[in-house]
Amino acid sequence: MEHGGPSGTTGRGSRRQHLREQRERHGRGAVAALPVEHPREVATAAGRVTVEIWGPPGVAPGRSQAWLPSFACPLARNALEWILRGEVRAVAELLVVPHTCDSLQALGSQVLDLGAGGGLPAVTFYHPRTLDPAARASFLRDELRRYRAALEQRLGRIGEEALAWAVERHREADRLARRLLDEGPREGLSEPERFALLRRREWLWVEDQVAAFRAALERPALPPERFGDRVPILLSGIVAEPPGLLEELDGAGLRVAVDDTAALGRRLPELLPPATGEPLEDLARRYEALGPCSTRTGDLDARIARVVERARRAAVRGALFVIVARCEPELFDLPALRAALREAGVPSATIETDLEAGWPAAMGTRLEAFAESLGARGGAR
Repeated sequence: MEHGGPSGTTGRGSRRQHLREQRERHGRGAVAALPVEHPREVATAAGRVTVEIWGPPGVAPGRSQAWLPSFACPLARNALEWILRGEVRAVAELLVVPHTCDSLQALGSQVLDLGAGGGLPAVTFYHPRTLDPAARASFLRDELRRYRAALEQRLGRIGEEALAWAVERHREADRLARRLLDEGPREGLSEPERFALLRRREWLWVEDQVAAFRAALERPALPPERFGDRVPILLSGIVAEPPGLLEELDGAGLRVAVDDTAALGRRLPELLPPATGEPLEDLARRYEALGPCSTRTGDLDARIARVVERARRAAVRGALFVIVARCEPELFDLPALRAALREAGVPSATIETDLEAGWPAAMGTRLEAFAESLGARGGAR
């Protein structure tokens, strides 16, 4: 297999353009993946680009209402609507369904067992559901082997050399993305642009991720005195949606100093374990190095301690929880997290999204009230 370098599409390219270029210029097909965590390195080793389906926002419910219960979250509902319309099958040859929550498990059943994908093949990835360390470790490594075999059955043999290469390149992308996230604002790159670039790892070929993150890190970091009057906050939730959220935060005089979203901050190890030379073992250790998350059966006390510690380290003055409507994993953790932050002297607020197509006026009013309560000066750009 020819691994290849950057394809020439930078972080500013569109998702469809990038997938078309990968297919036409490099002969790489695509694998679609539902949220949240899955071993994308295996698909890369098979020569496929992974494109993740976070909703997408703004999809009007139609046929999906007949397939999912009314209490299913918008992520699952919109994704199934996209699948039923044939949009996923038009760009991907395989669907990956991580066992993130009951809603996404139900969606997976619709595709796998009831043919909702119109013939779209699908594979699952299951997370350990026990807190026992030995049992978690054993299950995780067995699941990684099963997942690799499932992809090989659909996409062809995945050699050790190709897998080792993919794991190493994704480790580099992880390392650079973590730096770009933690080191804060860069010269000539607005905060909405920086976060949008980081989220392009959801669909960029791995070498293009590395190239785009390196280019961004070559820009000088802004010193704190250049942050202006923006108030540092912690942002949490499954995903930073609806569209325009980061721009609205910026306009309200708020700055995300800590990203605790499942789509970004919780998916990047703060410190990658040393490489072992065994690709599947390296994947397992990376997974085990991830911070606690509501979608991976983590210890709630450990998650609370981590969130509070990171909030203190960054000296945030508030926390904003963006809750996807009816997201049971996040709603379960929310009261305890808010109470712990309040005890640590960090006020918080919540806004709920149904993955709207644009920025709702009511959400803007709530955000403005939160910003004012923190003493933020809106409009400081």
